[in-house]
Amino acid sequence: MLIENIKSYLYDQNPWWIKSNYAVEEASLPRRELFNQIMKQLSSRQIISINGLRRTGKTTILKQMTAVFLQDKKTSAKNIFFFSFDQNLVGRKTEMLDRILTVYIEEILGLKLWEMKHRVYVLLDEIQYVPDWQAIIKRFYDQSKMIKFIVSGSASLFIREKSKESLAGRIFSFTLPILSFQEYLLIRDIDILLPKADPVNSTFDFKKIAETLSAYSRKISGLFEDYLLKGQFPEIAAQADMEPAQVKQYLVDSILGKILEFDIPIYFNIKRVDEIRSIFNVVAAETGSLMEYDTIARDVGISRNTVTEYFSMLERSYLINMIFNYTRSVRKGLRTAKKGYVASTNFSAALANVTPAAMQFGQLIGHYVETNSVNSIINKHPHVYFIKRREKEIDLLIKEPRCLIPIEVKYTGRIRPEDYANLTFFMNQFQCRRGFVFTKNIAEVKKVAEGEIIFLPVWTI
Repeated sequence: MLIENIKSYLYDQNPWWIKSNYAVEEASLPRRELFNQIMKQLSSRQIISINGLRRTGKTTILKQMTAVFLQDKKTSAKNIFFFSFDQNLVGRKTEMLDRILTVYIEEILGLKLWEMKHRVYVLLDEIQYVPDWQAIIKRFYDQSKMIKFIVSGSASLFIREKSKESLAGRIFSFTLPILSFQEYLLIRDIDILLPKADPVNSTFDFKKIAETLSAYSRKISGLFEDYLLKGQFPEIAAQADMEPAQVKQYLVDSILGKILEFDIPIYFNIKRVDEIRSIFNVVAAETGSLMEYDTIARDVGISRNTVTEYFSMLERSYLINMIFNYTRSVRKGLRTAKKGYVASTNFSAALANVTPAAMQFGQLIGHYVETNSVNSIINKHPHVYFIKRREKEIDLLIKEPRCLIPIEVKYTGRIRPEDYANLTFFMNQFQCRRGFVFTKNIAEVKKVAEGEIIFLPVWTI
């Protein structure tokens, strides 16, 4: 491609180079919770990567960062370079990334790499479409300390795996999850500030939780259930009046379809898209259930080894989360039972046509609450399990260096002693002084022989 053609593409995606009063449209949108965490790393030398599911708002974060850079009077507009590779025009070839960066530095900035004296922000969106992008970025990174690379990609596995080798020590990776319930409220422009709770850090303000319950309990419950069914992606959350058929089309076609039929087959070189879609549909329909690989293999008509590989692909693509039955032996833990959770309950609801008026709503909402709770905990804490010992089971166990934290999820406004009998059993077995129950609208501490049980509304997590 000719240099002049490349320059034309660069100017098309960076209008602030020629418009001094250019306003970035995305700057007015609510910021994701991850935004501030990323901004704190800007002063570092390392590359920043943002990865995760499609349509979670990665491009928006890059554009919002661009808007912040433009407000800095010490930074020249041309020192802010954005380019999205979600474009057929650039051919998605390795050499194109090299040429784009070279043209930007030498033709737009009019410099050589060694001549750069001021910080330059290079924001590259959908970088996973460029084969071996890591090698190109590494070369430019090593040759100039003035370039701050910020890259994003929908296929998290692409960034996560290849960057470990070629960019070791040179990259900070962030995962952008689905919307939290608080982010959903913010996008809906609903002025409710939820008190947050963390079982690990024991940070919860019962006074604020009680005040929030008194003021908004019924409203929060309705909104939370809407969030579980169709509010976990920014574009849908922003359109409260979107019809169910439109929501389903967006989730199934624009997100799931692109990942299952395009991303995963390309990155893993698989031919039978129908098989991996069947595996995903099992997890989506039975989220929170034990995943029996032998049974699934028979039902789908494929080998157990293939089922195992498909589950790994889905997990590495952030479409599902897997947790293991807790055991003190790491080796034994790899062979123990596994539960599968869909990454967004919106997928499950869309595939099953679940709405608040649907007959199966009451039967499924508890599973969706548990799934959302597990996903939220996994996003914050690395060592998460469940416990099943014969007839006794609890939903979650967080393993910390000095303690185990058992958790049950009971989406109800009335808790009976039998609802937490298994919890107290495992508190006694593992000598845990604290256990937790995530509820619909209860906030209290109950003393038991084993210690104390803390009841928290699930939306505080």
